[in-house]
Amino acid sequence: MYTINNIENAIYISFSNVPTEKVEQIQPMFHELLKTHISTKAIDIERFRLLIKREKLKRASDAETSPHYTYAMPALADHIYGKLDGSQLENSMPLPAHLEVLESYTAEDWAGLIQTYLVDAPFVCVRGVPSPRLAKELVETEKERIRVQRETLGEAKLKDLEAQLEQANANNNVDVPKAILETIQVPSIGSIALIPVESSRGDSGLVAERIQQDLKAHTVGLSLQFDHVASTFVELRLLVDTSHLSIEQRLWLNVYMDAFFETAVERDGKVIPYEEVVKQLDIDTVEHYSVSGVNNNFVHYACFSIKVETAKYDEGVRWLHDLLYHSHFTADRLQTAASKILQDLPSQKREGAQMASAALKVLAFQKDSSNHVVMSPIVQQPFLTSILKRYVPKKEIQKIF
Repeated sequence: MYTINNIENAIYISFSNVPTEKVEQIQPMFHELLKTHISTKAIDIERFRLLIKREKLKRASDAETSPHYTYAMPALADHIYGKLDGSQLENSMPLPAHLEVLESYTAEDWAGLIQTYLVDAPFVCVRGVPSPRLAKELVETEKERIRVQRETLGEAKLKDLEAQLEQANANNNVDVPKAILETIQVPSIGSIALIPVESSRGDSGLVAERIQQDLKAHTVGLSLQFDHVASTFVELRLLVDTSHLSIEQRLWLNVYMDAFFETAVERDGKVIPYEEVVKQLDIDTVEHYSVSGVNNNFVHYACFSIKVETAKYDEGVRWLHDLLYHSHFTADRLQTAASKILQDLPSQKREGAQMASAALKVLAFQKDSSNHVVMSPIVQQPFLTSILKRYVPKKEIQKIF
């Protein structure tokens, strides 16, 4: 769900990977759910405020990691669609003050907004359903349209239009005169403020003394490099080598990584339900995710990442530790993860280049020891389907995980 802010504003809501037989049910179910929340006063105001807080943190994080997108894109949109005097520029920026206003809203305020902008507002619902018949019909209709157009215009008119198109392309490709380019002042690179980075491997560098103080009391059997920047956030990445896994364990790796942040955890002798884990992660982190490899490389590593405010660094480390060593996986949670992945496979299979790459990797890499092969849609689809058709016993879960 997001907004489209052009000359006219619109709220855009999309549901993807919906089973074909349920497409017609989505829109009525969505509106009925909203009406139920309003009529029963089931709006969780604390949840709303938590989401607003996370959005504030996300905007601050985006300002550090992607300032060109965070500020340049709204400025460009305001230049195109806003008032020429720039009076709307401030409101188009993702500023914290806008969210602070929303933090003061009550449950009744939110119910009124939902009623006005989502329930009562006019809407257009577009349902996209795969249709081999329509695909064939569109090709035939387009061929017929072109044939009729050629007959209607005639050869002489077609040649005239071709000449106009070529002239338009030529005019469009004319280089900007050098004299105009020279009138544009090039700013000095001295005005670019680089981000200072302090690096150390624990035995040298500007931050070495602080690091040595921390490491003296601990024996760390790892090669560590520390990079320090002045930031509001810390991103923790845990890389786990999966090269030792058996083929049976490797088949479950995709499901394990999907369920990693959504499973029960034992902490201080008590098991925290997965719902509470999800809620608490939303409170403690800016973002968290799991992925195979690093930047599409080194896929034999499973990467688990948590981004937190610097003040919550210890909590971020604790979460990674507890999720890695004290997770309680159940058949229900694993089947839910398997179902989510399986529902996403059709969209992947519609990407020809992606499927060609997957097929090439299946042919090129070892089938029993390569994550390229085992985690590909070609191998995962029959495996995930088999999981959903049976109950996974606790002994099997313990053996695998």
